[in-house]
Amino acid sequence: MRRQATTHRAHGQVIPGWGMLLIGLIIGLFIAFLVYLDRLDATPVAKQEAEDTGKPAVKPRFEFYSILPELEIVVPDILDSVVPESRSTQDGQDNGGAAVYFLQAGSFKSGDEADRMKATLSLLGLDVVIQSVTVNDVKWHRVRVGPLRTAQALRAARDRLRQNDIEFMLLKTGR
Repeated sequence: MRRQATTHRAHGQVIPGWGMLLIGLIIGLFIAFLVYLDRLDATPVAKQEAEDTGKPAVKPRFEFYSILPELEIVVPDILDSVVPESRSTQDGQDNGGAAVYFLQAGSFKSGDEADRMKATLSLLGLDVVIQSVTVNDVKWHRVRVGPLRTAQALRAARDRLRQNDIEFMLLKTGR
């Protein structure tokens, strides 16, 4: 009687060859993962050792974690410095060629979305225009509050948008 070469467990169950291969593969992948983690943790240590010994350190692969926080710029609300109090005229009248401002509340590919935003802003009591432009053969519909010719009108529109959690961008035109 000839016996087949198999591996037996304690309860007499047989583990086929492919099962042993799968177990070995899982163990090998786990060890490779541990080695990978060990090398990740070694990078700060190597950098510290390089500083202590004076030898050049290996540069980390990703630097943006340290660079990006340094590049963060806080943009102050510059509305008061950008829009001077003028000898202002009322909205709608010629203001002698002074700048005209808009608050852009969105730019949409869909005209229907732009119309919905315009309706929302109109319900807030704001004067709204939709400007359609083509950029790289794509038609965009810009929803703008304005024209705003005085600092007072600009502040009032800005405050109304902020009260309703609507993001906007200040735009200046030369007419």
